[in-house]
Amino acid sequence: MEGNRANNDVSARASGIDEDHDEKTQLLDELLAVYEDSKAQDKARLVAAQQEADRIENMGATIRVEALQSLGKRKAGPTDADGSRAGGGGGGSVVMKMMKMMQADSAADLKFRQHQYETDRKEREAVRAIEYEERQREREMYMDQMHMQHDTLVAILQSKNNAI
Repeated sequence: MEGNRANNDVSARASGIDEDHDEKTQLLDELLAVYEDSKAQDKARLVAAQQEADRIENMGATIRVEALQSLGKRKAGPTDADGSRAGGGGGGSVVMKMMKMMQADSAADLKFRQHQYETDRKEREAVRAIEYEERQREREMYMDQMHMQHDTLVAILQSKNNAI
């Protein structure tokens, strides 16, 4: 693929204009485009995974801080006459609420990412289909042009043979 890219650059510089692409060059160009798209998607996935890991780490830190604060409140809470704590243990509900919020956030984020992935995939498929149709039309026009040139040359040669 690197050779194809270098070949395109060298031939364009040497001639001063873009050269016609043969089928092999066109297929290599298409393969190169698909390869570069794949590399870009992999890089985007890695970035998204890193961002997700950072987000989870930040939420974990928030939960730890809340848990420590809750623990401090429980230790400093009022006590009954027999030395036991009054109020029962409602401090755990804060952690549970945080966990539920995190789960809801993660589920919503996952649903959004799935929707975004499907939308992007459908868009890429549509673009590829359009590009494929355009290439097919170009090939058909090229073939028609070649047939017309062939017919013209055959007619010229026949007229020269008849003139002789």
